[in-house]
Amino acid sequence: MNTKSTTTAQILLEQTLTVSRTHKIIVDFPLHQAARLFTAQGEVLWTPNWLPILIKGDGFHTGDTFLNASDNNTIFVVTDYNEQNGHIGYVRVAEGVSVATIDINIDSKGESSSVEITYTMTALNKEANDSVAKLTDDAFKQEMLNWEMWIHSADTEIKAWLETM
Repeated sequence: MNTKSTTTAQILLEQTLTVSRTHKIIVDFPLHQAARLFTAQGEVLWTPNWLPILIKGDGFHTGDTFLNASDNNTIFVVTDYNEQNGHIGYVRVAEGVSVATIDINIDSKGESSSVEITYTMTALNKEANDSVAKLTDDAFKQEMLNWEMWIHSADTEIKAWLETM
């Protein structure tokens, strides 16, 4: 292995910030329906400023790719979509800023579900550390509480959409 490349990679690694945050929310949908809420198409119903553009697939399958046009064309790749097991995974790339994994684990509670969301985000360069550092425990908790509120507020629209599937 090239020593210079290894040294450069080690320096970059030592200078970039990684944060990981987890929070649980409750949604009033059973497991298979709850999973659909956390897809490119599902989030349109409840997330403000969410404008996904599907690049590959429909967003419900591993390998499907889309970008969020309302967020500087942030790219998402579905790494796992399993309604039966209640797991959805994404890689999220904000060009020149950060790369993140998003793990969503859904546990059925009858007609509602507990949804555990974990973001692990790494700055792509030391200049992006401030952006990643903004994902504090409190900021992430507030964002997840917003998600829970937005989903609850969009209940009627979500149910109508789910009936079409």
